[in-house]
Amino acid sequence: MGYSPEEVAAAFRLLSWATGAADAPPTSALLSAEGALSRHGLVEPLLKLPFAAAGQALAALLPTSPRFASRFVSLVPVVETALLATLLYLWTSRLTASPRRGLALAVGGVFGTLLWPYAYCGLEPTQALALFSAGYLALSSESAARGGAGRSIAFATVAAVAVAAKSTGALLLPAVAFLIFQDCRRRSAARPGRRPLAVALATFAVVVAAVAASRGLRNGFQPAWIEADTLRQFLELNPVRLAASASMLLFSGNKGLLFYSPLAFLGMVALPSAWRSCRTIAIFALLVLGAVVAGFSVVGIPAEETWGPRYLYCAVAPLLVCLAAAWGSRPLDAPRRLALALALVIGFGVSALGSLFYYGRTLQAAQQTGQATLEALWGDPVWNPIVMHLRLARLRLAPRGTSTVWTPQHHWWFERPAGMPPDRSVDLAFAREPQPLLLGRGTRVRPSARGALLGSLLAGLGLLIFAARATRSETWCSQRDSNPRPSDSKSDALSS
Repeated sequence: MGYSPEEVAAAFRLLSWATGAADAPPTSALLSAEGALSRHGLVEPLLKLPFAAAGQALAALLPTSPRFASRFVSLVPVVETALLATLLYLWTSRLTASPRRGLALAVGGVFGTLLWPYAYCGLEPTQALALFSAGYLALSSESAARGGAGRSIAFATVAAVAVAAKSTGALLLPAVAFLIFQDCRRRSAARPGRRPLAVALATFAVVVAAVAASRGLRNGFQPAWIEADTLRQFLELNPVRLAASASMLLFSGNKGLLFYSPLAFLGMVALPSAWRSCRTIAIFALLVLGAVVAGFSVVGIPAEETWGPRYLYCAVAPLLVCLAAAWGSRPLDAPRRLALALALVIGFGVSALGSLFYYGRTLQAAQQTGQATLEALWGDPVWNPIVMHLRLARLRLAPRGTSTVWTPQHHWWFERPAGMPPDRSVDLAFAREPQPLLLGRGTRVRPSARGALLGSLLAGLGLLIFAARATRSETWCSQRDSNPRPSDSKSDALSS
């Protein structure tokens, strides 16, 4: 989705160049807009390169469609989401001293937040996984126990990818700098003779070099939305509107974190408790969330046609870790249990609607009615994406012959102004077909492929039930390890 196709094409151009194929572009073309470069540089194409190679190899062995290789690369955001969930499970299990709670937060975090819809949207998982991996390596106690050159290289790599994968990565520099500082403190306390300051400086140098290289490589690709003249049109300096944009990123029904990731919103509410139990994790989450909200508030309308608060995606996993740090291993009281249950149910319903239909359906309907303004997508309840997808789901389940024509209606002040043209209607028949192949009608997928998809779904549900049963009697960590006391002493460098 979005600009992902150009990154997939760039990965295959890199592959043809690396393998010396006859149609490989020259080396000079790889750094131009017509070559392997995408609008965000070479990080995404390089990460997709192994999947492109595997897709080509499988396409040559299996009787598949001509587009099998490129479709195989679409597994990248799915795998990245799975890896993010795995790290989330490991980290939260340690903090809560309970694999069962960790599994609940990991599964709820995937299927009850932005993570599930963006497993098909793409666009954000790479940056979020790299940032969360850097946080895990720098702040998790179990990761700190595994020092060495390999861990240092891995930490420097994921930190560099976090800020270089996208043009908006500069907003994450404060959070990454904090992680480097914490990693240095941890090394100083654990192994004073290993020159931790030199390792920290080398890591920071790698991050800066990656940012500079990525920015330089993007100079040959100038999409209109990153040009200075275009950004100047959206720049907002009115303090009232800045505050309104920040609040809408968190509370708006159209694009707010509260509605699209209620479990992460609980993590934001739990930040004071997380600050008292594990200050480093709370600071990390605050730096990520605060930098992104502040950075996009100055845009004036910090949202677009994508599903929910897209740019807050990278803050979801850190906020879930904050929720685990606030919980600890203590039993949850009745209000917290109720809030958790509501967040899981509402989050699952919203995320399921986001995965059921293509996120651009709301924009397409607005374009056909002549109401596709940025302000409408940002704050008009008539064009609420959750309501639109719910409307499409009802049309999909309605009996044949049901009218699919819909007229968006606004409330005028008392009376409609004289001479106003009537509201234009839109036929939503084009949009009611769901995305999942298992739910589609007609011949979109062969019976054998449908059977494989259904088998995968049943196997996944079975493994999930098995994992839930396996965590019922397990406990990890001690109370002291899972809920370290905040301290300014050197011993705090070893807290998780």
